[in-house]
Amino acid sequence: MSVALHTSCSGCHVFLLIIGCLLCSSRPFDASAQAASAEQARALLISRLPDSPEAPEFRVNANSSTTIAPLLPEEMQALISKGEWESTARKRLSFVWRYDDDWEMKSAEAEVAKTDDHGALVPWPAQRDRFPFRPDIIERTAVGASAAPILWNHSISVVRDQYLEAEATVSQYLQAKLERRIQLSIVREFPFSNEGAESKIVFRERTQLLTPPSIRGLSWLTFRFIGLDEDAVWILSPVTGKVRQVTETNRGDPMFSGFVAVRDLLGYGGKVERGASTLLGSEEFLVPIGAAEVLSAELLSDGCYRVRMDQTGHSPAAPRLTSKSTVMVPRRLLAVEVLSTDPFATHAREVVYFDSSTFLPAYRAVFNQSAELVRFIATAYALASSSDKKFRRAIVTQQLVWEPASDRVNSISVDRQRLCPPGSTPADRTALSPRSLVMPQSDAAL
Repeated sequence: MSVALHTSCSGCHVFLLIIGCLLCSSRPFDASAQAASAEQARALLISRLPDSPEAPEFRVNANSSTTIAPLLPEEMQALISKGEWESTARKRLSFVWRYDDDWEMKSAEAEVAKTDDHGALVPWPAQRDRFPFRPDIIERTAVGASAAPILWNHSISVVRDQYLEAEATVSQYLQAKLERRIQLSIVREFPFSNEGAESKIVFRERTQLLTPPSIRGLSWLTFRFIGLDEDAVWILSPVTGKVRQVTETNRGDPMFSGFVAVRDLLGYGGKVERGASTLLGSEEFLVPIGAAEVLSAELLSDGCYRVRMDQTGHSPAAPRLTSKSTVMVPRRLLAVEVLSTDPFATHAREVVYFDSSTFLPAYRAVFNQSAELVRFIATAYALASSSDKKFRRAIVTQQLVWEPASDRVNSISVDRQRLCPPGSTPADRTALSPRSLVMPQSDAAL
């Protein structure tokens, strides 16, 4: 399945598929010929990438942005040409990018999952130790068909652990000038109970700002429910000490002006049932891998695992997503269009590029109701493994969130993560109960 993809084209936002031809200009155009030519160009570029760390390195930066343009989404190429990104590129990794043996074996042997008329996974809770849709079924999905199986495979891979905790540093840049750095924490709990109210909850999540002091304590609390119900979202203001409930749509808005949205953190946070998704095609693109080697996951006394990231910090001159270990490698990506069912959503349309084997989202282009690109998000993942290789996870290490209208960039470095698989006993799971997440005077709001 080969397709020439464009997430934007002088404002018309069309996609040139080998099954048809939608034009951004009045000139005659052969979409099939362009797709074949682009495929050849990509294959030639990939063949010229270094094959190992010992070979002379290839730098992905503003100087090489034109050369590697066929291997990138249009927005990513624009970011690199502006000097917002710099890393190396390689033909392949020194290790196999994959989940653990048990996950892959069960995924390959899983029964065919089903969705209802609204795209909800049936039944729920699903098995969380495998993909609900076998990868070989995804491979046969036709361009133009529903992409719900792809979204569900990503969603289930995220909720396989019962608890997640992350700390991150966000460097804010405006027109390539550093404005400030903000630290935040993210905590998610994924209930594994099939009883009572717990069986209706997909996850509870708290995102809290830690520094600087002027905004310390600003928090977003999200409850996600099974089915068509909207997310329940509350915001805690440290200034007033009060909580106000907002709509699910607000979760896709910046936490405050110029900052990131809760929905953008740690990859893709959309709800499958509340969007109409379509497979646009597949393409081989360069994607960022947050560590050129497998990271170490340290087993803790409560059965959880801790992963620390080795970041090199950010350049004071430009918001480059850089790390001494970050490398870009070619991966087959599935381009999925997601249309919001909410007429008031600022994220009216998204194009998400999922890895075809891990279903991790490498790139996201977010468009508003006027079909204008409002945000572009690039996400780098790394592979972490325990010493006995029984615990193996793909984790977010870095993200770049670009707002083209203001030329503002939020560069996010995840400093550490703690993941608690089924069977572990994290002592602080109760920290995600509604009352403990808000100030006492706000109890009535919940």
